[in-house]
Amino acid sequence: MNPSNHGNRVREDIGCLSNLLEALERIMLLTRANIFKKMSSSWKLQKLDEVAPINMGQSPPGESYNTFGDGIPLLNGPTEFGEKYPTPVQWTTAPTKLCKPGDILLCVRGATTGRLNWADKEYCIGRGLAALTLKSEVCVPEYVYYFVETQTQEMLGLAAGSTFPNLPGAKLKVLEIPVPPILEQRRVVAYLDSIQEKIRPLRDLQSQTSTELEALLPSILDKAFKGEL
Repeated sequence: MNPSNHGNRVREDIGCLSNLLEALERIMLLTRANIFKKMSSSWKLQKLDEVAPINMGQSPPGESYNTFGDGIPLLNGPTEFGEKYPTPVQWTTAPTKLCKPGDILLCVRGATTGRLNWADKEYCIGRGLAALTLKSEVCVPEYVYYFVETQTQEMLGLAAGSTFPNLPGAKLKVLEIPVPPILEQRRVVAYLDSIQEKIRPLRDLQSQTSTELEALLPSILDKAFKGEL
């Protein structure tokens, strides 16, 4: 086999695993969306802002930015987002809008509109983000998180502009969420958590396998050129 074909085959294997994971993620998202759709016909609907008041971000003055930790950590968008919590790379000495620990962080501009993270501490949020402060007496935070996660396409439809979506706060605040009793919300969260846990091993395997295969690729190609495969 041509050495380059060996490399292509490895990359195809990595791609197949990634495609499978993406397909499963889409199925999971569709499952969650269907659950909330059915709940919408059974439980009272409330405006999202009534359940989790929404704080739209505002960028601080550019001259207040720094990268050496002076002031309040600043988040401008999803580039700072992690799997669960963000990792700031900038700070500001003139913070504008602040989120609170436990807030849901939501991207509201560009192709990543709808992407989420949790605030693990106080941050200054730029105009590319909004923060949802949960009312604990009304909702379970993870319930709202799962709901908002299913609304990406809905939000992109609401966003003004097709080439660079921009979700105005006024439209985001009137998004309707079904609000059952707290115990029912917890039951839904527990069920969705259990589904999510079933895909986690595959996600971990995909990440580990991709790293290992990429690391092995030079060795594979070297052996192929030497005719040892």
